[in-house]
Amino acid sequence: MKTKSILIKCLFCLLLLSATICHVAIGKIIYIDDDAVGLNDGTSWENAYLCLQDGLADAETTEKPAEIHVAQGIYKPDQHAMVRQDQLWIVSSSDWEATFQLIDGVTIKGGYAGFSKPYPDARDVDLYESVLSGDLNANDGPDFTNIWDNSFHVVTTSGTQWTAVLDGFTITGGNADGLFPYDHGGGGINNIEGSPTLINCTLLGNSTTDSGGGMYNSLYSNPALINCTFSGNSAYLDGGGMYNNQSDPVLLNCILTENSAGRGGGMYNEKSDPMLTNCTFIENSGWGAGGGMFNEESDPMLSDCEFNRNSSAVGSGGGIYNDNSNPTLLSCIFSENSAPARSGGGMHNRYTSEPTLTNCLFIGNLAINGGGMENINDSIPVLNNCTFSSNIADNAGGGISNIQNSRLTLINCILWGDKPDEINGAANVIYSDIQGGWTGIGMNNINIDPLFADPDNGDYHLKSQAGRWNPTIQSWVIDQATSPCIDAGRPETPVGLERFPNGGRINMGAYGGTAEASLSLRQLLPLLSQASNPNPPDGDIGVSRNVILSWTPGFEGALHNVYFGVEFEHVDPSNENSILVSQHQADTSYNPGLLDYGQTYYWRIDEVDNQGTIITGEVWSFIITSNPPKGRACFTCDTHVWIDGTTIAMSKIAAGQDIMYLDISGKVETVQEHEGTFTLYDIALESGNFITVAENHYFMSRAGTWLSLHDLKKDGRLKTSKGSVGIKSIRKRQKPYIGRVYNLKIKDSDQYMVGKDAVIVRDY
Repeated sequence: MKTKSILIKCLFCLLLLSATICHVAIGKIIYIDDDAVGLNDGTSWENAYLCLQDGLADAETTEKPAEIHVAQGIYKPDQHAMVRQDQLWIVSSSDWEATFQLIDGVTIKGGYAGFSKPYPDARDVDLYESVLSGDLNANDGPDFTNIWDNSFHVVTTSGTQWTAVLDGFTITGGNADGLFPYDHGGGGINNIEGSPTLINCTLLGNSTTDSGGGMYNSLYSNPALINCTFSGNSAYLDGGGMYNNQSDPVLLNCILTENSAGRGGGMYNEKSDPMLTNCTFIENSGWGAGGGMFNEESDPMLSDCEFNRNSSAVGSGGGIYNDNSNPTLLSCIFSENSAPARSGGGMHNRYTSEPTLTNCLFIGNLAINGGGMENINDSIPVLNNCTFSSNIADNAGGGISNIQNSRLTLINCILWGDKPDEINGAANVIYSDIQGGWTGIGMNNINIDPLFADPDNGDYHLKSQAGRWNPTIQSWVIDQATSPCIDAGRPETPVGLERFPNGGRINMGAYGGTAEASLSLRQLLPLLSQASNPNPPDGDIGVSRNVILSWTPGFEGALHNVYFGVEFEHVDPSNENSILVSQHQADTSYNPGLLDYGQTYYWRIDEVDNQGTIITGEVWSFIITSNPPKGRACFTCDTHVWIDGTTIAMSKIAAGQDIMYLDISGKVETVQEHEGTFTLYDIALESGNFITVAENHYFMSRAGTWLSLHDLKKDGRLKTSKGSVGIKSIRKRQKPYIGRVYNLKIKDSDQYMVGKDAVIVRDY
């Protein structure tokens, strides 16, 4: 049986591979930039090749290893440079079979600023997007219309090894509808007997009349993909995002979203054993079966993956469909997946499938039968420490349905709040909490409300008076009640990574045996000498900037050492450099001074008795309110505002000037100036302009709704005085900004126009 240790070892190997790739010796560098004006021999940004195919031809004959650096722009596989009338021109052949073939020992890196920018070696794959496009004639329409003349495969990686690297590209517009068998797969990437490395790549809007719209892997292909996204790809048959046949790809931190196919909208595996870590499948569609993933005679391994809002319109397995397959899943989440016409909203297992699931969550999935999971045709799944809740079936098995001689085993699981029932059919249930009780085969089960922390907001940790992890604030909090599922799992099961105090026995549910397991009340007595009852309470949010910290002293605690800071390490008992802000004080309160909006603070009180013995306290945290007074969310001084018919830097505006282009009669009353430390966000627009925001503002979307800065998304569109402008990227600056920021107070209005694009904004 595949185990958690195997997953960890495999992940370690992948990370080692990633580190190895980053430290490979760099040989010759070949430059590609379609704006270069020099000799166009690839020797520098000024002399860069105009076409990627010319750079690949150079790399083919050069000593390895080598790198190809590609500037922002659109590059097509049918293009090459040709001299005409003593000038170099980009020539397009409209050859559908033209493709970018990767080469062993050659790393191709996109996302460079290029010749036309002040710093051509600056690299940002979002800001300086390098696109490999199969839309040879630039005539594609929406919804895959007019793609008959596109490249069969934009990129080909067949026959390569891991030293063939593609890093930082958008691959789009491929349409694999050729006449030969291998032309039918992989509109974006076609890979046969190849094991390349893909890093920071996006496969967007590729298609095929067969299988593998985004990427087609066949015949022992084992590519490694790191930080890659498959979005909006389509396959008529199988694998809208990725198709694997007798192949074992490795995916780390990848996203598969809005891909579609007959089977396996996100990924299709046939006789393949891919390994996925920290990957997300969201809103993929497999109209026939397997909205997120379809497995046929395959044993994939998934760790920390999410399947969210995937669907199968007429078939089964909204999240995953397993056909004679034995996947291993660790700490995976299935939420809001659906199979509205068939069964297995979250997962469907058939034909002797034997999946093993550990620490998995099935929440809010929907199907005719088996809202969370259906097992059919002698399938034998084993579920350890899993949680099912809020799943719905129209007929039977809101949580899990078992039919046709399937034999499900549940150990240390919680099934609560599924409709119309928790389990339909036969199952062996051991040390689990089943709503309505379990009268079938099993032992030591309970029927008690598990006391989930906040199920309405997706938090299924167990409440505990000793301590419970809060994922929203990333801290431990204290509840007023304790779940009966704590220390209630099978005694023979190791407690794993559960923190002390853990009672020496594993918890039930998805977090049992993990570092996020809720704490046990059984061993609290040794902690009674610690300080307690913190004010503000541990995990509190929306705390006043003027808060005074206070606590109840521990037993025999005469004096108190106060530790305080903005990072956990500032108060971590294991950190010898913790920030001690007050030593041996007698008072049980402490004034930290005026605190910053939206900031998380950590604090700890160590008690000191009359003998000088120090009793280390627990680490507490709280968050200051994120809503400053009106006008406190500001722009930097060089942000332009449309005033009196032109753009003026905000710091130069005077009272009485008119705000232009808005349907208001407001004038500037005052320019508000603030000095301090601020978090800045840079919004890059498709026009090439930037808007820099300190903390927050509200922006008018093209749809006419106000969106806060934190709700803006890349590829969104903002309303301006003359139409709309798209967002290319939103980046939070790593270091805080120290200085002055500005805002406007407008008579009779709270909105105005900022940036050279005249984007409509308002403050709080």
